[in-house]
Amino acid sequence: MAVENVLLLEQRARRAVRRAYYGDGLFDLIYGLGMVGGAILAMADRLSLYFLPLLWVITVLPAAKKRWVQPRTGYAAPAHPDRRHRWPLVLLTALLLALVVLTALSGQADQWPLVRAANVGIAWLMRYLGLLLGLLLGGALAWNGLDLGMPRLVAYGVGFVAAGVLTVWPAALRLLAARLPAQAVAGALGFGVVGIIMALVGAVCFGRYLRQHPPIDEAA
Repeated sequence: MAVENVLLLEQRARRAVRRAYYGDGLFDLIYGLGMVGGAILAMADRLSLYFLPLLWVITVLPAAKKRWVQPRTGYAAPAHPDRRHRWPLVLLTALLLALVVLTALSGQADQWPLVRAANVGIAWLMRYLGLLLGLLLGGALAWNGLDLGMPRLVAYGVGFVAAGVLTVWPAALRLLAARLPAQAVAGALGFGVVGIIMALVGAVCFGRYLRQHPPIDEAA
């Protein structure tokens, strides 16, 4: 019984740490801006720069947490982190790295068998990249939101899944493409809109967090 109580307390503590991570709004703000940047790159057809939004998130978010959050509410991390929550980032990183490598190979001589395979890989990946990103990112956010009882994460997740489906839904693409310069723009539009909403919500949450939590030395 005592062991079960300890495990329950540990589970609650982990959950509280994860909720606090999303509570200040920085995740929403920085992640949303990164998604907007990715959508802009897709609209500009800058295939080789798709890794930049990911680089933005994994470098700016920790730095912002250290600069604005830790002096106000401190820092907490489990002694034995649960690495299951990192799999979406790992998969996304692998997906984007594969895209960059395949793009680099596609510029080589066409007679190379490896390059021909790379071209086929690029064609397939570009056709379903939006769907894969939408399912991966949206699924991870929705799962976290449901697990932590945070409806806004669930809403983001649903939005990203819908944006991903939009990129491979011919009828919707034709409807949007008729009003936009190119089909690539239409496919990226959904991600950009969700990113803007995410960034705006994050900015509101972060502003509220700063007002409610002055730096610890000032509060003392």
